[in-house]
Amino acid sequence: MARAVIDGDFPRAGLGSRRLVERAPAGTLRVVTDGRTVIGFAAEVTAATGWVPARLS
Repeated sequence: MARAVIDGDFPRAGLGSRRLVERAPAGTLRVVTDGRTVIGFAAEVTAATGWVPARLS
């Protein structure tokens, strides 16, 4: 669904998005951001880097 919105409303953004997917090295972390809070996806990214644990108590 998000791809359709990007391709339909912002054609150049869709092209850039496809290039990123095609050229990203193996092992590249992809984080879903749709419907999530900044804190939610930031926690996922920082946990993936090893900077902080996956869950803070």
